[in-house]
Amino acid sequence: MKYLLPALLLSLLATACSNGGGTSPGSDITADAAEEDLGASDVLEDPTPPVLSDLLLVQNPGNVLSATLEFGTDDVSAVALRIEGAGVARVVTFVETGTEFTLPVLGLRAETGYTLTVTATNGSGVSTTSDPVAYTTGPLPEDVFPPRETLVSEPDRMQPGVTVYSTMVLWFPLTFVKGLILAVDAAGEVIWYHRDAENPIEAFNRM
Repeated sequence: MKYLLPALLLSLLATACSNGGGTSPGSDITADAAEEDLGASDVLEDPTPPVLSDLLLVQNPGNVLSATLEFGTDDVSAVALRIEGAGVARVVTFVETGTEFTLPVLGLRAETGYTLTVTATNGSGVSTTSDPVAYTTGPLPEDVFPPRETLVSEPDRMQPGVTVYSTMVLWFPLTFVKGLILAVDAAGEVIWYHRDAENPIEAFNRM
C-alpha cells in the first residue's frame, strides 16, 4: 500500500503531460462560457433614457415671481432644472429621486421672459432633457409694493446669493405700517416677496 500513492501521482502527471501540460479541454470550455456571461451582463444594462411626460407650469397665485413645474417620468430618476433668462442661466439640482415631481421655480424677475428645461437621469446614468418651456413673469402688484429705488448696485463686490429685508416700519408705542419681506438679487432687482396681510408681525418674524 505504501507504493500506491506515488504510483497514482505518476499516473496523474503522465495524463497532464499528454494534454500538453496546460489546462484541460473542459477548463477551456468553462473559460469561454465565463467570457460569454460577462458579455451578456453588459448587454443587460438598459441604455434607454427615461421618458418625461405631462409637463405643466403652474403660476403661484400669490406671487408673480414664482411658479411650479409638474411632470412625470417612466423610470425612477434624479432631476435638474435649468432656468435661463435676463442674461443669466442657472441649474438647480434636486436630491430626491422619483417618478412624479413638482419643482419650485424661484428667483425670477418681474416682466421677464424665461426658458425652463428639465433633465432626468435614471439609475443607469442615462439622461434625457425636455423641450424648453417658455414662461414670462407678470408685473409686481402696485397695490402691494411700496415705492422703492436702488441707489447703489455693485454686483462685482458682492458674494453670490440674495439680500432679504423687510419694508415693515415699527413705531412706538407698538404700532406698525404693513409691509413686505423682499429678496433682491445682486443688481437690486426683486426676485421674491412675501406678505401676510392678516398677520404682518408673523411675516416679519419669518425672516
